[in-house]
Amino acid sequence: MTLIIEILIALLWKIRDPLSLLLVAAVNLLTNPAVVAIYYLMAYLSGKWAGSKVLSLTTVKLLLEGGVVCVEAICCRWADKSMAHPWLFSLTANAGSYWIGAGIQKWF
Repeated sequence: MTLIIEILIALLWKIRDPLSLLLVAAVNLLTNPAVVAIYYLMAYLSGKWAGSKVLSLTTVKLLLEGGVVCVEAICCRWADKSMAHPWLFSLTANAGSYWIGAGIQKWF
């Protein structure tokens, strides 16, 4: 779902070059599974260590999403010199996919 949303956001940003769209998909496939796995690992561990929480899951989520924005923006800047404002695009794509996904989860 995240991949589809971020590709749609790329199209809204007028990113039309097939290689640029492939790059958006590739960086998403690079970061998304890792972030989901780390988040669920932290959720599991926080349940086991409920008495000794160092970070709330909201803080973990914010740190992970911030890391994703940075990694994706750096990859886009490095691999696609024609992409305008890769940092803003990465922030928009990730915030959009996060909030749309959260809305879909609440809806179902």
